Amino acid sequence: MKGFIFFILLALSTNCFASPSAKESGSDSTNYSNGADISLIGNTDQSFNESIDALLVRMNLFNTFFSLYGVDPLVTNFKGIPIDGTPIEFTRKLLNIGFVDIPKPLSEGRHLFGSMFNHPITISLLANPNNKVYFVNAHIRVESDLDAINLMNQICGEFYFSTDYYPKTKCSFYSDNNPKEAINKMTTKPFTYIQIMNAEEEELITKRIKTGLIKRMPLYQDTDSTINFLTKCFVNFYKAYLMSHRIIHVASKQDSSGIVFSIGYVNFINFPNYKDF
Repeated sequence: MKGFIFFILLALSTNCFASPSAKESGSDSTNYSNGADISLIGNTDQSFNESIDALLVRMNLFNTFFSLYGVDPLVTNFKGIPIDGTPIEFTRKLLNIGFVDIPKPLSEGRHLFGSMFNHPITISLLANPNNKVYFVNAHIRVESDLDAINLMNQICGEFYFSTDYYPKTKCSFYSDNNPKEAINKMTTKPFTYIQIMNAEEEELITKRIKTGLIKRMPLYQDTDSTINFLTKCFVNFYKAYLMSHRIIHVASKQDSSGIVFSIGYVNFINFPNYKDF
């Protein structure tokens, strides 16, 4: 048991005294060795495939480890709904919060309609070969340059000033003094934020990890300081782990009918292995 304690302390010591902050980054592009960018979805080059493989291996190890303490993996959420389960289950939850499900013509599937940032949106879902949702994409279309600039600033403000997100790549605010120039910049500068652990999630995770430690370390039940110390290590370790897979990516493009914004929410726990396709 003492050897086990020493190993745990050695492995997690760097996580015991500091945890990720939503506002630590001072640069516009913060890189994490265990991060992944949703803009790479669809890229099939070897380096991407290898990075996804490595990410999936790490997540499987983390999930196995935390399952020992009765802690369910935290996943990216969209409008408070965890991105998990089957498309039918996820769609049902969207309908419960006011989304509308409308059949497409000629039985070509269905449209999910809702709203974000005071604009109508359409939703597309992607599921892995096990029929688990891993990607939710919200599409917003605007017709004028000024509307696009206002919407981009509104979206950026939602992430930039929130304590619930960490900037992997920071967003930018745009002036309407030169709309054409602003549109050109925003359509070539996608940005990515990461959902961090909120207070409610941290309280739940802390309680479950502490309970699991007490059950698995009976010799140390009377040593609160040891249990509390290890709990803090594991919680901070879990916070760092979350930085690798709760990804929100925002991009925009211009076509003949206006500007289209794409806000993608990814649950990398369910992300399929490229070899599955």
